[in-house]
Amino acid sequence: MATGAVFYIPFFIMNLRTKLLKPTAWMAVLLLSVIGLTAVLVYVDGGDFEANFKSNTFVILAVVVAAGILLYSAYGQVTQFVREFEQARGKASSAVQAKHEFIASLSHEVRARMMTILGYTELMLHGSGDGDAALDQDHVMKTIYENGEHLMLLIDDVTNISKLESAKVMVEAKPCSAIGVVAGVVDDLHNAAVEKGIKLESEFTGPIPSVIRTDPDLMRRVLYNLVDNAVRHTETGGVKIVTKLMAASSDKHAHLCVEVTDTGIGLSEKQQKHLFRPFGAATGNTGHQGSSGLGLRISKRLAEMLGGDITLSSKQGVGSSFFVTIETGPLDGVDMVDGAQQTVGQISQPDIQPQPDVSLTRRILIAEDDTGIQRLLAFVLRRAGAEVELASDGRHAVDKAQAAMREGNPFDAILMDMQMPVMDGYEATRLLRKAGYTHPIIALTAHALEEDRQNCLDAGCDVFVTKPVKKSLLLSILDRHTRSHDKGRSTSANPAA
Repeated sequence: MATGAVFYIPFFIMNLRTKLLKPTAWMAVLLLSVIGLTAVLVYVDGGDFEANFKSNTFVILAVVVAAGILLYSAYGQVTQFVREFEQARGKASSAVQAKHEFIASLSHEVRARMMTILGYTELMLHGSGDGDAALDQDHVMKTIYENGEHLMLLIDDVTNISKLESAKVMVEAKPCSAIGVVAGVVDDLHNAAVEKGIKLESEFTGPIPSVIRTDPDLMRRVLYNLVDNAVRHTETGGVKIVTKLMAASSDKHAHLCVEVTDTGIGLSEKQQKHLFRPFGAATGNTGHQGSSGLGLRISKRLAEMLGGDITLSSKQGVGSSFFVTIETGPLDGVDMVDGAQQTVGQISQPDIQPQPDVSLTRRILIAEDDTGIQRLLAFVLRRAGAEVELASDGRHAVDKAQAAMREGNPFDAILMDMQMPVMDGYEATRLLRKAGYTHPIIALTAHALEEDRQNCLDAGCDVFVTKPVKKSLLLSILDRHTRSHDKGRSTSANPAA
């Protein structure tokens, strides 16, 4: 009996440690226990089964009890594992369904905008008609442009939500004027409100700190998204922005609260529940976004990163109020400003001053494989006074640039697409820098992430510009960088100057 008990001790100890093992390991321990018991009864003390059974009754009972406890515990753990697995599978299935609906909504939004763009373009290509059937060309071009702008906002939203989901958006807190940020958003959306004939008001209630410590760019993005959303979905009445300071609690900094209220279509309770969920604004049929619904989700995430939040109060058919809170940082010694007010009324036409075109008398090489973009860029630059040459891939661009350098007449700047056949823009830029080309190389690419910008700069580009780019911005960048290069060369040639 003693020998049998000693033989079984390792298995008994293993049973006592089963809470540290997974259900599959528990089953293995139970099997080992049975094998151990059989060994005790058959092989110990001469292999007399009946004698061993009688002499080891206590051990047998202990094993049976331990095995029962083990089996019951294993059953409970397996049941819990199955339950958790089913829950995880349900969540994964819901996430897949939400993403599927999001993509469907995104596709709907893109197709609707492209229908307008392609439809009007086709009509213009085949003639605008005569008499009553004639198209208003100014209206057509404005409509095409506005729909293109909307698609760009949509692309930016998708890019931003991707950055947020991968934790690539960083908060750069610094002293800034909250009043200035709010006023800047109102100024940016001034024309949109005027064109719709609605009022856009900004009111500051009570003392507002002259300086807060936050990320002004992220704060502006949050407010712009909300105010732009309100203006776009308000047909009568107006949009009001009320800013006030919320007192700090004992262990936290104060918060700035910005309330954006509109007299638009409002939201139902069901729509409000889905509004801020991942992909939820697209799948909840909010009616308020009129798009993929990413803007509000992005705004909420950014507000949380700024130490605040976004909440909502809405009534269908009446309007909505979004409440944004943003942490101010320490306010010790900060001056307070009382009551500023800014109103955009119902004005017939916005006061828009046209920007003068830049005169660009330079030699520019365009390295771009897309022939449509080639023709567009060449037209814009030649119209501005530039001499333009084209290259359809990176290898062609390097050959042309090096040939111009050997002739003593290098290009003043190169517009470099970064994704081209034969040789991409990264390799072409590295080769040109290695060959001694010192003039500006401007990356013009459809890749818009932060790592893309850094890759372009690391390759040797002077500046990173994403497609599509507005004509005025492109000309301004070329003018500034070519002037800067000329100034640097002049200074190096005349160090005493």
